[in-house]
Amino acid sequence: MVKISMDVFVRCLQPERYEQWKQGKDGTVLDHQRPTTLNSPELEHWRANRVTYREKLLQRALQKKEQLRRLKLEEVKVLAEEGIELDAVAYQRQVEEREAQRRQDREERMAREALQTLEAMDREDRERQEALAAQDAGGLQDPQVDLLHLTANGEKKKKKKKKKKKKQPALPSDPMNSFQAAFEKFATFKIPQTPKQPKGSNDTDLPAEGKLDVNGMQQVSTGGMP
Repeated sequence: MVKISMDVFVRCLQPERYEQWKQGKDGTVLDHQRPTTLNSPELEHWRANRVTYREKLLQRALQKKEQLRRLKLEEVKVLAEEGIELDAVAYQRQVEEREAQRRQDREERMAREALQTLEAMDREDRERQEALAAQDAGGLQDPQVDLLHLTANGEKKKKKKKKKKKKQPALPSDPMNSFQAAFEKFATFKIPQTPKQPKGSNDTDLPAEGKLDVNGMQQVSTGGMP
């Protein structure tokens, strides 16, 4: 509501009686039931939207009535103007029952959402603990890094095993085979040849190990002959 002074009201809306009213000589009796003839853009806007506002109010009241929601006084009036009468007691009971049902549904939904949230938090906590346990056991979080690490360790272990195999001598599994191998080695062993002696050399020039009993051999050979 806009409040204006009487001076502004008379001067703007009834300029013909403004001078007399200002002097205190105006005795005109006003008819408050007569609509004003003043026209303005704001008044035209209100007149144009007045019907639209009532239609919207009626639609909102009908929608609330279908949903069993509480109605405002102006909504009850507009329904009565349209010939729609409501039993206040029965409608109030239906509204209270519907509100109780909505409240119960809301509480159940909130409890269900809270339970889902707790389950999600529990699942995340369990997954975190499993990841920490796997990491403590030697696993890595990144699978690519884990594969590279395992591959490198496997290659290193293989190289170490090969080196160990090369260093270990082959042990004979059978003693007969070892004796045969030693005999073959001895049979194929070549005695190093001694350098030729000059013609005037004596048997005494030979080394002690390489000397042969030539005299003994000659005696044996002559003794055996007839």
